[in-house]
Formats: sequence, C-alpha cells, structure tokens
Amino acid sequence: MLLHNEMITQRVLPAELTHRLNTLPQEVNRLTNVRHNTCIDGIAAALQAMGKHIWICG
Repeated sequence: MLLHNEMITQRVLPAELTHRLNTLPQEVNRLTNVRHNTCIDGIAAALQAMGKHIWICG
C-alpha cells in the first residue's frame, strides 16, 4: 500500500514507474497488486525510483 499511496501522491502512473525502473509493465503490475506476494526488494527499488527510501530494522 505504501508504494500505491506514493504513486498517487506523486501522480506517477504505472507506465512512468515502468520507465523509471527500466522493467516490464507486468513487473510493475505485480508490485502494485496487493494480492501478489512481492519481495521487499522490488518495493524498495520502486520507492527509490520515486525518491523515497524504506528502512527495516529487525
């Protein structure tokens, strides 16, 4: 949800995120689909492409 909310806030369309990540549209669809299990690395890369960073402490 964090990625989706950031895309809305910055008005970044999936096509633009696809371009920024230099990936396929299907990959962005997977990243933004809340029902799809996605590695945190992919979400982190997408957020970084939008100028955001996530930090996970364990």
